[in-house]
Amino acid sequence: MGINTQAKAADISLNFNSLPTEQGWDVFSASSSPNSLFSVDGTVLKQNTMGIGRLFSAFQINNVVDIDESFTLSFTARVLNDETTLSRYNPFGFGVFVTTGTQAFAIGLGLNDIGIGPLSEISSPVNNSQFYDYRLEGYFLTGEADLYIDNTLVTTVSSFGNSNNNSLIIGDTTRIRNAQVELKSFTFTQGSHAVPEPLTILGKGVSIGFGSFFKHQLNKKKFYFFLCIRLTFLLQ
Repeated sequence: MGINTQAKAADISLNFNSLPTEQGWDVFSASSSPNSLFSVDGTVLKQNTMGIGRLFSAFQINNVVDIDESFTLSFTARVLNDETTLSRYNPFGFGVFVTTGTQAFAIGLGLNDIGIGPLSEISSPVNNSQFYDYRLEGYFLTGEADLYIDNTLVTTVSSFGNSNNNSLIIGDTTRIRNAQVELKSFTFTQGSHAVPEPLTILGKGVSIGFGSFFKHQLNKKKFYFFLCIRLTFLLQ
């Protein structure tokens, strides 16, 4: 069972001179050699889980999310390649999660799609094989977060239930898809921006409609969300 620890608000960032494990993060992996799947070159963190089969490998840092504070999760990444290991939808060959022990927000990147939770996905309004800035601004007490790509509002997403530890998670978080990814920046801050005000359905439609570069259709569909995390999540 996950631990819902009340954490003190903290700012978390990554540099790319060393692996996250040298910056206070833990590795959890079904691979026998997780270090071989990640590398750094001073400018990016490289993940390559292509060809590992139905395994997963990611990094996790515990007890850093304060549920009483708003948050901003920002990262810059691109997906160079991906593959599916089962004929089920799941874009979390590279995923970024914010979890409290009872709730979570998540972004998963595929070459052509973006996952925003266990029951939601959008067709990517951009070419994910190029670097883009992805940002979630949210608040666990309202259960909503705004997703921006290159500072343009794409959609508002809802949190979903989970039983993982209070933590941040980055990496290949599923047995369903593997990916080759480069992560160029990563920051997590709390209490540094205003709580997003709820948008009406019409307001969301207008804001998206006037995002000339980010016209998209939000598709709600059920899919098997095989997130394989230490302890329990949605699949044991």
